[in-house]
Order: sequence, then C-alpha cells, then structure tokens
Amino acid sequence: NVTTPVHGVEAGESPLDPGDGVQLDDQAAVVGQVELVDAGELGEVVAQRVAEARERQARRLNRLGWLTNAEVPGPALRSVLPLPQGLELLDEAVTRGSLSARGVDKCLRLAWTSADLAGRDIPTRTDIRLALALRRGEPGLQAVA
Repeated sequence: NVTTPVHGVEAGESPLDPGDGVQLDDQAAVVGQVELVDAGELGEVVAQRVAEARERQARRLNRLGWLTNAEVPGPALRSVLPLPQGLELLDEAVTRGSLSARGVDKCLRLAWTSADLAGRDIPTRTDIRLALALRRGEPGLQAVA
C-alpha cells in the first residue's frame, strides 16, 4: 500500500510562509496535518469531499436562492450568513492596503468553501487564514483545503 503526500507537500512541512504578515498562532492550526492517502484512492476521496461540500452549501443556501458560495453576493456574505471567526484578519489586511473590499468578499467565499470541504458549519480563523493565503497566491497551498 503506497502512500504519497497530497500534492507534493511532505508531512511536517508547512505550505505557508511564516513571514506573510499574518500572525499565526500555530502553523499546524492553519494547514492541519498533511494526510497521506493511498494514491489510487485520491480521486475518489476528493470527489467525495467535493460532493459533501456541495451538499452542505445547498442546505445552507437553497432557502436563500443560491446553490454555491460563488453565487452569494458580497452584502449577503456580510449580513445574511453567520459571520465567521477571524474577521479581524481581513480588517487588518484592508487597513494595510493589501486587500480591497471586493477582495474581502472573495476571501469570505473562499473561507466558506474551505469550511464546507472540511465539514464545518461556519468558517473558522483557520479558514480565513487559508483564504487570505490563497488570495495572495502563496506557493504550496494546493496541498491545503
């Protein structure tokens, strides 16, 4: 039974650069453990996670008239859906000038998607951190999610 690191990130390595301007309490909290999966099962595992995330989105959004996080307008992200933990991270990025109001909305959508893929009902600080890192295009993040 051969196992391979997901998308080339070795176990114990962090795909986040600690000098990114985001204060990390514990890098492991941001990326979790990089799980080793059977190479033959990878596609099946990913497909199942995506299907479960889509179902979670549909349960949350159908009553509001949307199917996916991508369809939710910015104002609804901030007023209709529950507010995620870690919004101060987005505020800090806006204050530094590294994130626009439109960028905040995109990060919120990414955070909701991250939470959906992880099986959480509401995004956490970890999801916000990941969304910010993805938004900035930090290298090595294809292993996270």
